[in-house]
Amino acid sequence: MQLSKNSKESIINLNTYTTNLLLLPSMIISFIIYYRSLSIVDDSKYSSLYHNFWLICGIYIFIVVVMSTIYHSTMYSDIGKLIVSKIDLITAPIFGLILLFLVFIYSKFLLNKCLSVDKKYPVLFIVSIFYLLSGISLYAVKKYYYPDGWSQKTQLKKFIYLELHTMFHYITYTGVLLIFILFLYEYEMIYSSIFNKCK
Repeated sequence: MQLSKNSKESIINLNTYTTNLLLLPSMIISFIIYYRSLSIVDDSKYSSLYHNFWLICGIYIFIVVVMSTIYHSTMYSDIGKLIVSKIDLITAPIFGLILLFLVFIYSKFLLNKCLSVDKKYPVLFIVSIFYLLSGISLYAVKKYYYPDGWSQKTQLKKFIYLELHTMFHYITYTGVLLIFILFLYEYEMIYSSIFNKCK
């Protein structure tokens, strides 16, 4: 049986949107941090803010996974023209901003001098940043050399574009997971470094 061009592209693209499953551990970790952080109780209003952030973060990652999967799974069909499939173009950048915020918070935590250095994981943080920057670099290369996105004129260019996008997902989501693991390890100390007297 000979596959049509769109069928071949859809099969290759299958690997792209199934990589969204790699975000599910980060979502689960967000809910775990939320549950564990409920034990943090102080006189300030910030403990509730901290709890709710992780709850919202977990819910939002779920939304990102759903929207990204809809977008990538329908990009070669007429359904892809629907507004719902384009929401991913909004949810993904917002998730990028959330991740940037987490990187900033953890960087501030690492630079905090009044907390025990041996309870921090700077090497793991550097590895996560390496993966994130590598993924962003791949995304930039993809955008620069293939500005037409998945509407490339030749099949070869479409395949290369999809492979680059898949690599972007794998590498970036690995960095994302490492960041969330760091917060899982140190959510209490990070809270203390930001909101308590330890500055």
